[in-house]
Amino acid sequence: WYSLGIGLAGAVGSALGPRFLRW
Repeated sequence: WYSLGIGLAGAVGSALGPRFLRW
């Protein structure tokens, strides 16, 4: 579960990170 949670958090952060930075 931990690895799965970290994977989802990393994927979401990578996808939303650039958007927030551009915003």
